[in-house]
Amino acid sequence: MAETVALIGAGAMAQLYAGLLQQQGITPVLLRRPSAATPTSSHCQSHQLQWLDGHHSQHDVVHQPSNFPCQPTAVLLLTKAQHAIAAATPVLQWLPQHIPLILLHNGMGPQHALAARYPQHNIWAGSVTDGAVRLGQAQVAQRGVGVRAAGALTGQTQLPECLRRLGFQQADNIDLLLWHKLSVNAVINLLCARDRISNGVLLTPPYQAEINALCTELAQLGQALGFRETAPQCQQRILTVAKATASNRCSTLQDVEAARPTELANISGYVLQQAQQHGLSLPHHQRSYQHHQAAVEPPLSQSH
Repeated sequence: MAETVALIGAGAMAQLYAGLLQQQGITPVLLRRPSAATPTSSHCQSHQLQWLDGHHSQHDVVHQPSNFPCQPTAVLLLTKAQHAIAAATPVLQWLPQHIPLILLHNGMGPQHALAARYPQHNIWAGSVTDGAVRLGQAQVAQRGVGVRAAGALTGQTQLPECLRRLGFQQADNIDLLLWHKLSVNAVINLLCARDRISNGVLLTPPYQAEINALCTELAQLGQALGFRETAPQCQQRILTVAKATASNRCSTLQDVEAARPTELANISGYVLQQAQQHGLSLPHHQRSYQHHQAAVEPPLSQSH
């Protein structure tokens, strides 16, 4: 019987990882919003994935409400950061404590909050820099192959087998890993959403001075948080990701174009919150985030 891995969410990244799992002979199940209906509300849906080399594959994926139990060997959470805790909660009501739940969303904050709320569960956090874009309700295009890594927050410390088969590396210092991913998003997602550009445009000369200024502030905050890294090291990591995902339109830009709330409250907002707590001023991040909020974020009353 094939191994089953559940995915919380059904966006571009969840659909991409459903395809990657099937490529490894693992059966994916997409867990959608909770339902008051019977378990028969589960259904099979055909998905199409356009791979990086241009070829297409089509496969059937089971969709079911997240409050109905299944029997996965692991659960991958690939929702937006602002939905992570609410999306994971119904799953943790039925998920056996030893089954790993791996949080792969952008930003920081929900990972440790969820681990503190459910310390008896086997909770992991991870970082992926793959690129994907949604072409239709059940059609996704792969736009880049990035770094995949994860580390334990609670529970076991051995890398789950499904992650190993997907090419994940185990991170001994998960907080450093999350900070590295956060710093990438705090530059790429912010600038690409602001200027409506694909990631690769950030490699061009006009953006280098601004990226350098943002990285200088991130390195300053990183030092205060205990992450020893220089601004050039930070900038090099960001440009490496931008090159690897050059054709990708980042998730924040996709949200802006679809008039959806973005994850930047858990990215840039988190950066500025941490800076305030440490008595630091990050004017470039502050100005860029405020510009984003004024331009595209809906009023708070409309985001619930």
